[in-house]
Amino acid sequence: MERIYRIVIVTFIVMMSCGMFAQNRTTAILQRGEAPKVFYGSNAFVEAFAQAQAGDVISLSNGTFNVPEKINIPVRIQGAGTLTLFAAAPVIELPDETSGLWMEGIKMPGMTMDGVINGATIQSCYFTGDLNVNSSGNSCLFNKCRMEQFLFLPGNLDGLIFSNCIINGGICGDRNTEHAPFFKKSVMNRFVYEEWNKSRNRYLYYISSGMLESCIVRGGISSEPQFSFFNVVYWDGVPSSDAIYENLIKLSQSDFNALFKQDTLYELTDEAAAKYIDTDGTQIGAYGGLSPFTLVPAIPRISYGGVSSTTNAEGKLPVTINVEVVNK
Repeated sequence: MERIYRIVIVTFIVMMSCGMFAQNRTTAILQRGEAPKVFYGSNAFVEAFAQAQAGDVISLSNGTFNVPEKINIPVRIQGAGTLTLFAAAPVIELPDETSGLWMEGIKMPGMTMDGVINGATIQSCYFTGDLNVNSSGNSCLFNKCRMEQFLFLPGNLDGLIFSNCIINGGICGDRNTEHAPFFKKSVMNRFVYEEWNKSRNRYLYYISSGMLESCIVRGGISSEPQFSFFNVVYWDGVPSSDAIYENLIKLSQSDFNALFKQDTLYELTDEAAAKYIDTDGTQIGAYGGLSPFTLVPAIPRISYGGVSSTTNAEGKLPVTINVEVVNK
């Protein structure tokens, strides 16, 4: 059950102009305490970020936003879902001592993470291009994200977790790194780059160790050279001889394909959801657990209030915007 626990009402004045104000205008709101600033147009996010400090919230409306050269301040960036678009793949590069980056509800053509990542959360985001995690640090959670291309993991980031995600490409690391990514409650489909992968019989490349738990995997589960598999359903490949596995369920290709409803987000049929149950009592895959897959952002979302039909005595047009903060 969703509960709105805070509503921030931002009231501001804009000058009258020849097109006035459109309620669907691309907008970014920078909030620090009770002193919000509002920016408009394709550069709204760039301009808001240029004035941001650590811990600030930047709320983005629907629309396409240019991105800063680097996101190097740990702020909370809240989009409105897949209709909030980044025009380019952002580069995340935070200073060593920072933590707390949060990004939610944005569709983007990939992303690169460099530098040190501590306590970052990327949630309900849709990556249409490659995601490159080339970072060190101590924790980063990708939660309820959809990834359409390759996931490159050449960095040494401890506590790298992918939970309730849909991953539609290969996952490639670096033999020289020591990170051990953890994939939980996810659906992993090797559909993208199929021609490149057709001579190879695995989904995970050059990742020295890690774990898949309560995942659904199509396209080869063998790994390099040690991985752990718990409650995993798959149809192709065999585990590495060094792998640790428990309750590894191999299906025929036809039975595997029959797991899903007729859509592109890999929801299990009612029968499959009742049959393939994790130790927590919920279904395996992206729609199980306490935080099922969705690209709908949880908090906050810009909801336009009202635009006055007349100007005031100073020739200005009063506009009210609501920013709702929702607890899921």
